[in-house]
Amino acid sequence: MAVAVAKKLYIRDTDLAARYDVHRSTIWRWIKNGTIPQPRTLGPGCKRWNIKELEAWEERKAAEEDAKNA
Repeated sequence: MAVAVAKKLYIRDTDLAARYDVHRSTIWRWIKNGTIPQPRTLGPGCKRWNIKELEAWEERKAAEEDAKNA
């Protein structure tokens, strides 16, 4: 169940999978391979990604790709 918040601070693996249009098992494989940042543990069995940290990571990755393609 999604929490109704004006702006989410943390997102779930299902939200992250939807963001990148992949299956949620792909998200966990990417974590294992070090492709995406590790989630934060907010409680027992509760792992979430901080949206600001994720957006910063995405910007760094985009800048790396731009530099590589320049």
